[in-house]
Amino acid sequence: MTIRAFRELPWDVRQKMIQQVDDFLTRRILEIAFLGDGRISWAQVACRIGGGNSPESIRKRTVRMIKCFDQNVQA
Repeated sequence: MTIRAFRELPWDVRQKMIQQVDDFLTRRILEIAFLGDGRISWAQVACRIGGGNSPESIRKRTVRMIKCFDQNVQA
């Protein structure tokens, strides 16, 4: 699944998938990026997360998790 495909899922489906994420930081990133008010940049997500996380590391973590969602759906 791509980020675009994930964004196109209904909000409640995205919320249920995100709630299943065990890692707090990853779950928080996904909540900010996909459940907040409108689309925000990876730089804005990184600023909200803090801790010296770069926009690129935030994006890569998101891509890895969305791929896991895709594998779980296919299984």
